[in-house]
Amino acid sequence: ASILDLHSGALSLGKHFVNLYRYFGDKIQDIFTEEDFALYRDVRQRIQQMIAQVFGIGSSAMYLTKPTFFSRMNSTGAKTTHDEYWHPHVDKVTYGSFDYTSLLYLSDYSEDFGGGRFVFMDADSNKTVEPRAG
Repeated sequence: ASILDLHSGALSLGKHFVNLYRYFGDKIQDIFTEEDFALYRDVRQRIQQMIAQVFGIGSSAMYLTKPTFFSRMNSTGAKTTHDEYWHPHVDKVTYGSFDYTSLLYLSDYSEDFGGGRFVFMDADSNKTVEPRAG
C-alpha cells in the first residue's frame, strides 16, 4: 500500500514514512499545484456535506481530524502493521481522534480490483459492504 497524508506530509516509503514537504522542499510546487489542493478541498468539503446530511446535522458542526490520507492498495505484501488493513480493527483505537471514518472509493469492487470488502462485525451478525466508486 502507498499512503499519503496531505496535512502532515507523511508519505509511506518502504517500511518508513518521510515528510513529503521536507523531502521535496521548494520543489513541492512541481508535484502539487494550487489546483490540486483546491480539488482536494472541494472533494473534502463535499464529503463533509454528504456525511452531515446523512446524520441530519449542519456541516459546520463537524470537524475533520487528522490523519486524513489517500491510500493506494496493491498486491504488494504488507511492510508494516499499518499496511495490514484486512484484519479486524477499530479506527477509534488506532487513531484516538477518530469518532467516525469516511472513505471515498475511486474504483469499483470486482470491476477494478478484488478484495477490499468491509465487514462490520457485531455480536448478532456481520454486515458486508462491497466498495464502489463515489
